[in-house]
Amino acid sequence: MPWLEREKFPGFYWGLRVAIPYNILGIMMGIIVRFDMFPKALDDAGSVITFIFIPIAIQIMDFAYNSYWSIVQISFQLIATFILSWAIFSPIVSLVRTTLGYKD
Repeated sequence: MPWLEREKFPGFYWGLRVAIPYNILGIMMGIIVRFDMFPKALDDAGSVITFIFIPIAIQIMDFAYNSYWSIVQISFQLIATFILSWAIFSPIVSLVRTTLGYKD
């Protein structure tokens, strides 16, 4: 994909490298909270951790499997959230990398 080449568009590339783990961790956090497996000992720190991943985790926590349409709907929501997080993280990561002096 020419628009994802590291040399030509480093912001898209590094934004993707941040967005993928963010979305994966958000989905895992949503599953952990939904099935009530979140460690109670974390208390307030656990709330902060969950708050960071709220855009993705809330979709998993609120998922109600009552039809095939709900599966399609959450799939589209997660894809849209991934694209949105990629668009948000790309300029932020580029700015941080430029500020720290990294050259691509």
